[in-house]
Amino acid sequence: MSSLSKNILGLFTFLPVVLLGIMFFNMYSTFLSLDTPGSPDAVGLSNGIKGALYVTMLNIFVSLGLTVTYIILALQNKKLDSNERIMWVILFVVLTPISCIIYWFMKINQDSAADNKQSF
Repeated sequence: MSSLSKNILGLFTFLPVVLLGIMFFNMYSTFLSLDTPGSPDAVGLSNGIKGALYVTMLNIFVSLGLTVTYIILALQNKKLDSNERIMWVILFVVLTPISCIIYWFMKINQDSAADNKQSF
């Protein structure tokens, strides 16, 4: 895997965490605006919830794509024995965002650092 594709995969790996933060901020600001005088009508509330729904749907699709990508990467990694592969696949299915970030730092980014050391 090239260095550019490793970096792009790293950006997509952190995207669900960023989207989750955006969704919480959107929901918080929507519900906080209900508490102020002159609070928004039903249209304002539905627009805020609709925005959070769109971000959540995007987060679901990105997480699903990451899960499939990381399962394929773990199964094709020749440095892992069969027990480690099974462990990583189970982790990707159960804890997708967290396990993808951990795998990227432990396996993909680590390989990139080793490749850079060998080139000098």
